[in-house]
Amino acid sequence: MGRTERLARLCGGHPWRTILAWVGAIVLALVAAAVFLPGNLTSNGHVTGNPESKQAEDLVYRDFPPDPNAADELVVVRSPTHTVDDPAFKRFVSELYRQGQATNVVYRARSYLNGSPSLVSADRHAALIEIQVPTEFAQVWFDNESSSSIGTSRYYVTPDLPAGKASG
Repeated sequence: MGRTERLARLCGGHPWRTILAWVGAIVLALVAAAVFLPGNLTSNGHVTGNPESKQAEDLVYRDFPPDPNAADELVVVRSPTHTVDDPAFKRFVSELYRQGQATNVVYRARSYLNGSPSLVSADRHAALIEIQVPTEFAQVWFDNESSSSIGTSRYYVTPDLPAGKASG
């Protein structure tokens, strides 16, 4: 008679003992997890050790450091009817800029209105607003991202809406 057959006969002959043994094993596992795991589990997505992927990432950041003046967020303002030269478009972009500044989350913003003509599309129906956020907000994003870069968002708004109403 093999080992598994003997175990099956023993369990079959004493089903309540088998159930109690399983319940006991589960309780012991939960107690061990509660005692040994607190503080040892993390949602941090970084690798341990120094694999080649980590070495390559370190080289990239050493040789191509992040630009402190780079945009954290991008806002695309587009209108099918107005061009960037129309007063309605300019008013909308100005109001959007003013609302962003009022939140105290916008550290620095750059658009075609403050001397950056390269932020206008070729058909002149869209303009880009580059936004930088304060360091403390950027740190929150770093902590919540699995990678080590801030994900740049793109929001599309249209000046065909009344000033102050943006859709994203």
